[in-house]
Amino acid sequence: MLVDHRPGERRKHEIGRLSQSANLIVVHDTEEAGYEYEPVLQSFKHRYDYKLHRPWTTIVSNFDPLAWLK
Repeated sequence: MLVDHRPGERRKHEIGRLSQSANLIVVHDTEEAGYEYEPVLQSFKHRYDYKLHRPWTTIVSNFDPLAWLK
């Protein structure tokens, strides 16, 4: 599932809503502190942050260990 919709402030709510149903959640613009992603992103078992280029993108999952990304 890709989370990159407007308004950006709603994204954290959608991520939380999807946390127990989506195998992978790809979150765009994770460098943007105003979206207040961190509390919900930290709640996932598995996380990968891509910060080589902006905008940053984060992949989270409670089901897939994301070993294929590392």
